[in-house]
Amino acid sequence: MQYRFSRKVTVYFVLTVVLTVVLLLAFIERSSSISSENQQLSTLLSTMRIIHEQLGSSPSESDVIPTVRLFSTGFPRELFLVAKPEENVCKMVFYSKMGAISDEEPELPASFVMETNKLAPVGIIPRNKAKRTWGTPLAAYCQSGKYVIIGLVPGNVLKVEREYLLLIGGVFLAFVIIVAILLGIAVSSELTSSLRKFLEGVQRVADGEFNFRLDESSNDEFGLLASNFNKMTNRISLYNKALQDRFNELKNLSQIVFQSKQEWQQTFDNISDIICILDEKFNFRKVNKRLAALVGTHPRELIGKNFFSVVMGRTKPSESSAIVKCRNFKTSFTEEVTFPHFKGSYELTTYPLYDTNENFYGIVVYAKEETEIKHLKQRLSQAEKLATLGGFASGIVRELDKPLGVITGYVELALGKEELPDEARTNLEVALQNARRARKIIDDLVLFSKPLVPTRNQQNLEELVHSVVAKNFSDELSRIHIDNSVKLPDIFIDKELTGIALKNILDNAVWATRKGGEINIKFSLGSRSVSIEVSDTGVGMLNEICQRATEPFFTTKDIGEGTGLGLTIADNIIKVHGGNLQISSEKGVGTDVTVTLPL
Repeated sequence: MQYRFSRKVTVYFVLTVVLTVVLLLAFIERSSSISSENQQLSTLLSTMRIIHEQLGSSPSESDVIPTVRLFSTGFPRELFLVAKPEENVCKMVFYSKMGAISDEEPELPASFVMETNKLAPVGIIPRNKAKRTWGTPLAAYCQSGKYVIIGLVPGNVLKVEREYLLLIGGVFLAFVIIVAILLGIAVSSELTSSLRKFLEGVQRVADGEFNFRLDESSNDEFGLLASNFNKMTNRISLYNKALQDRFNELKNLSQIVFQSKQEWQQTFDNISDIICILDEKFNFRKVNKRLAALVGTHPRELIGKNFFSVVMGRTKPSESSAIVKCRNFKTSFTEEVTFPHFKGSYELTTYPLYDTNENFYGIVVYAKEETEIKHLKQRLSQAEKLATLGGFASGIVRELDKPLGVITGYVELALGKEELPDEARTNLEVALQNARRARKIIDDLVLFSKPLVPTRNQQNLEELVHSVVAKNFSDELSRIHIDNSVKLPDIFIDKELTGIALKNILDNAVWATRKGGEINIKFSLGSRSVSIEVSDTGVGMLNEICQRATEPFFTTKDIGEGTGLGLTIADNIIKVHGGNLQISSEKGVGTDVTVTLPL
């Protein structure tokens, strides 16, 4: 494909061609004219030599007299005269590129005619304007009856003509060279500018600027190249966008996978039981921190080592092992085992692992300490017993409620009589006190045995605490200190149930400080919850007792001082409100009970 110049370069080129053709034609025309005149001059010189030979003399080139050069409309013309001296006339002929244009016989001035064979003085033939004749003869040879040529062009004039021709040719050649150079510079500049823009575009695209576009308005190869370049960059831009979208998608998926891996690893490591993944040769692929801690090393140190040599203390596994059977039969097995390096017995369960093609490739081993299992079984059994007891207690409550009410009523009625003896009054007051205590036990059993369904209303927790203290602990106000520095917003709670929970907590605090100590109540406000902290400086508890403080019927009090249901009921009430009850204690220092309720 040939390069198509821009409009500017094309105009330069056309003008250069036109000027060159004009100069070339002028040069050819002038060369032809000079060649013709030179031929004529040679003919005249030859004729003159013949005449001179006839006259008895041979003129040299220096004898030829220069003629005057006449200019008309820019073209030189030479004047040649042939004269008949005896007739005193002169025939003039004008020569130009058109040949002879005049053939006249003007009168010769008297000074022109001389003696034979003598050099005539300088004479002037005036111009005849009417007849368009020219002439300036300088000298002549005269001989009667003969024609003599006057005004011949000498050699030095021919030399000037040649030099003039060479000058014209040199100027023309220089002009052609200069124009060629300028045209080359223009073309080179055009090409260089287009190439520079193209290279700049390539560099910018290479630097990632895929939205860059070249100017494709020029109607030449560079315009076509720019158009194809823009199409290419447009496709690259689309591919880059697709790749970027795919990259972002893969990046998001990678983050999800990484997050899932972290969550899985954290879950795997935070399991308090033994868990690991083995390959088909029973070598560790994954180990959780619990197992590594029992072995006394880091999980990564166990990778690739054999499970039986590390945990069981033997290199050859037993065919009856749940791990071996899981590999052989590709199903789950459970067994009770003891590990030589670990205390206690464990319940070990195995699970087969399969890849996406359902090919077996490993075993999950999970071992839970039997001690904890037994403890859970005991708690489950106790819960079942408590459920049975709750149902039984509910029946007892219904049977005792009415008789106890009658007894309490008659005792209060008897105490109302004024004539009652002092001893009888004292006995009745003791009976009433125990009847009320029995009522409290029955109420606790009712709360423990039946499902709690709170009726929530907007309440102020600070006001509720003050109300509970004033109503139930008026004799202990000197030892109970309430910090009101934090103002709590109203929350939705069952006022009656929450009051019972607070009363049971304060009952334990008052009992713990019965031999001395203070009770402090303070409030705190979180972003989504409120808290009440009841702390005392009483006798405190051991840690193992503190952990069982909310168990039903668990108490350290003497017989007749408590049923062990107070904190159990308080814990149940707080939980049905979506809250939490935490207890911490230190023997001889005191106990802290924190109740947290949602806003």
